[in-house]
Amino acid sequence: NDASPEAIVAMKSLSEREPDGYSDHVKSAAAEQKRKAVETGWRAPELATVRAAVTDGPPTTALQLQQVMCEELEVLQRKLRGADVDYYKAFWDGDTPRNEEHCRDEILKMLRPVPFEIHADPEGHLADDKRADIICQLGAMMTPIEIKGQWHPELWTAADHQLERLYVNDWRAEAGIYLVLWFGAGTTKPLKRPPGGAPAPTTPEALQSALTAGSVQAQTG
Repeated sequence: NDASPEAIVAMKSLSEREPDGYSDHVKSAAAEQKRKAVETGWRAPELATVRAAVTDGPPTTALQLQQVMCEELEVLQRKLRGADVDYYKAFWDGDTPRNEEHCRDEILKMLRPVPFEIHADPEGHLADDKRADIICQLGAMMTPIEIKGQWHPELWTAADHQLERLYVNDWRAEAGIYLVLWFGAGTTKPLKRPPGGAPAPTTPEALQSALTAGSVQAQTG
């Protein structure tokens, strides 16, 4: 019944132990805990928020702003996979993936202009003199975006230890976006292997699922 981040970490640790007679019970309890965490954090939206969603109007909350930016990044992803101008080439230097800063700038070029006059800017200044790779702002609302290449040594921890702990605590934000640059196998910058000896994901979808499963914040909803 405890849906605190500490309890979720403890339950996750139990569920990852060697299988035994309690494993099925632990997994069932973990699922109940996850459901309770989501239900506890749910709040009925205000009328203006519902109206904006139904009419495809400008976001009225920081969470709506986050969702708008997620949708824009999905469009960007489709362009990378199938545009007639080969956007993807700008992310490579021959057979080598470009660095995170260069890729960030290319992402911003593809995002702009953002709908609803949302401002998307690099190296945004946040609380305690922290700087996110991209901040997206609309009025007093803000969504920080943290970018990590698949090779980054903090790939598996940055969603919780950097994005959530350092950037989302800004008063304008409620949630952020963790954006991973996937270049696949066979490059000079291979995927950082997951902790604990788990098998390395072989697709971007598998990496997203593994990162979500390993993030305390994602597991709390």
